[in-house]
Amino acid sequence: MKIRRFDPTSTATATPRLRPLSVLAAAAALAVALAGCSLTSDDQTVARTDNAPGAATSPAATATGDESQAGTDSGEGGTGSAEPTLPPGDPGAEVPGTDDPNGDLGGDESDPPAEPAKTTVPLSALLDTETVNTVAGAGWKSRERAGNGDPCVTPVPPKAAGSRTIVFTRAAADGARSSRLVQTVATHADRAAAIAAVRSLGRKLATCAADKPTDPRIGDASVEATVTDSRGNTSTVTAVAVEGVSFVLSGSGPVTAPDVWAGLADIAQGNTCAAAADGCH
Repeated sequence: MKIRRFDPTSTATATPRLRPLSVLAAAAALAVALAGCSLTSDDQTVARTDNAPGAATSPAATATGDESQAGTDSGEGGTGSAEPTLPPGDPGAEVPGTDDPNGDLGGDESDPPAEPAKTTVPLSALLDTETVNTVAGAGWKSRERAGNGDPCVTPVPPKAAGSRTIVFTRAAADGARSSRLVQTVATHADRAAAIAAVRSLGRKLATCAADKPTDPRIGDASVEATVTDSRGNTSTVTAVAVEGVSFVLSGSGPVTAPDVWAGLADIAQGNTCAAAADGCH
């Protein structure tokens, strides 16, 4: 057996030499591969560490986790919605009687009983001489009248608990005609009774007036008519119901001018509260 000697110059047996660039490229590829494996391994390690019992967590993670858990954990199973909060002073639905707003009062409150109608009409519920002088011109005198007057010219509201009548007169002077104004204020059992009284007066006036009575739309109910008495004198009559009280104005002469009459009716309406069961508010 021949033993071949190693000849470093021989091309047949020489080990091929690597080029420098090829070596560098191979080393770079190997480093990239190793880095990828290292990152994958680190990520898995962190994930396992976070899930491990007793692992430390950052404050931010703890706060986020607590808030999330507070919104979902309740009861033994750790599931369901959080217990609703109640406003201060609310004992909750479990307290007897709180499901009924009026439970503590023993039931719904009823309206207080109505005050009885006044049987005496105070003088302040009627027009006064000073007011008439201001609205209808100076020279008026007044006096109270007892009893009923002409049922067509100076009617009194029916079924009244109490009533009061005042008469104003002004003599003719300086070329002005004489004038007369009568007011009656009456109290009734309630608002409906006062309305019924005015409507009854309206039906009565319809038999007295030449023209059909009209509704001036004052208060709760109202009626107005022009009537003529047995002596041929023409009078304007206005009846109004306001909160359980009624009043009637009857006038003849200059006092019935539209602006003057409307002003007196407006003041008369405001004064009726003094005769109302519960007074003026």
